[in-house]
Amino acid sequence: FLCLVSRLPSLHPLLCCSASHIGDMAPVQLRVSHHWQTALALAVSTAAVRGSRLERRLGTDLALEAAALPDGTPCPKGINGNCHAGSVCGRYSRHSERFQCCADWMVHGGVAWCANPQGAACSDGINENCASGMVCGRYSRHNDRFQCCANFRVHGGVSWCANPEGAACFDGVNENCGSGMVCGLSGQTTTGFQCCSKFEVIEGVASCILHEKISVPGATLLRQSPFLMTHDSTTSYKGGHLTKANFVKTASASLVGQLACGARAFDIRVIVLNNNFDDIRFHHFNTKSNGKRGAGWVSRDQSVANIVPEMVSWSRTHPDELVLLSVSHCYITSAKQAKYNTPIRDLDCRDSRLVDAFTKLGVRAETSCNKLNSLTLDQARQAAEMPGGGKMLFIPGDGICVQSNWDDSVHSAAAVDAYVDRTMQAARAGSPMFQVQAFSQQKLFVPLEKSKEINLNILRWLKTSDKLTGVNLLEVNLVCAYGPSIASALGAVVTPADRDMCRASCAEACKVLGTCSL
Repeated sequence: FLCLVSRLPSLHPLLCCSASHIGDMAPVQLRVSHHWQTALALAVSTAAVRGSRLERRLGTDLALEAAALPDGTPCPKGINGNCHAGSVCGRYSRHSERFQCCADWMVHGGVAWCANPQGAACSDGINENCASGMVCGRYSRHNDRFQCCANFRVHGGVSWCANPEGAACFDGVNENCGSGMVCGLSGQTTTGFQCCSKFEVIEGVASCILHEKISVPGATLLRQSPFLMTHDSTTSYKGGHLTKANFVKTASASLVGQLACGARAFDIRVIVLNNNFDDIRFHHFNTKSNGKRGAGWVSRDQSVANIVPEMVSWSRTHPDELVLLSVSHCYITSAKQAKYNTPIRDLDCRDSRLVDAFTKLGVRAETSCNKLNSLTLDQARQAAEMPGGGKMLFIPGDGICVQSNWDDSVHSAAAVDAYVDRTMQAARAGSPMFQVQAFSQQKLFVPLEKSKEINLNILRWLKTSDKLTGVNLLEVNLVCAYGPSIASALGAVVTPADRDMCRASCAEACKVLGTCSL
């Protein structure tokens, strides 16, 4: 708008009008003199010139602002005009000729310094590069990486950012934490490490302890209660080497040895010989030839009749420990001896004759999937109580009452990590009894050499994160590798005597695979 101050008494002292419509004012009944019209025209012309200059100036200013460097960008020689309005071209490192644009700054010795906030990167340990009250401290193994921090400690003449309890830290460097804490492995932070005063050293590395154990109260459903389960449990009875041309063995310890190592659930696969339910053996895999199914490996001397009583005896000396026999992959043959490719037929694992073969040895049984899914842990313990003491329960397993979650694509420790995440996520949404097959799947040979790394990861997940919280049947290969520690973290009681028995049962695995840590 154009506003004119009038000295003519016949006009209002202030007259405002649109410059673009000033020509329209003549027809309006303003009744102004010829002299005033001339003055008004002159004023309008002058305003138009000034408006044009203003537009050019604004355009120039806008162009300069658009060309200004954003914060964090290097700028030359401390010239503030190179930066956006309100920012300065400040120093930030030991090099006196290096500057960058920044909105937050402080003056030190007459020089503007970029003052970064808490947690932001800073340069060269220069405290002037941080806001008031902070230092530019080290925080990792890399001696050229620094960040601004208000809490710090001096080690060897160098300031280190000292993070508080529970905060993320870097590279397991204890100097990055406050007094009395370590920078331990953790599943709770994006860096994989956390400052903590409660920790455990596992294989020489400090791990922050989130859970001593993830045991659950007795009112928890059985299908949501944690058990350490051994995969293909009975293949330990297969002779031969643990690694060379090993098509079968997933463990080296006997079933009682596995109990001593902390296993509380067993993957039991059976075959009835000669149609005789008094002669039930253990097996692994089956073959197919010309459309007919045949036996794979079948135990020679070990049977339900002579192995299960050993387990029952162990259970009676551990009366508070609930043991599950998850029976699956049940077959029957008319052959008196099962050799490779001996013809076999499917057998319902809930067949009363098969179940009776276990119960007559003292084992209790529950074959209703609906009942198993509704039992609490305390109710399952009561249902499993055996005459003479101990708690052992036969249940129809993989593919019947238990969801196996088998994934044939899992062949590495990293793949196991991802598999556990997606399996647990699905199970938490609602599941019957379920397995988490936390091992590298077999291609041709059983990859037992990977079990040490994978089982160590499992132990750390249990201790340092919620990754496995809510797990049911946590299934592993080679329970000799960290089995007692994993079982304890799941709530089982593994006594010193059990550990000694486990160690003795695992002598071969310790020697061949180096799985000597329990």
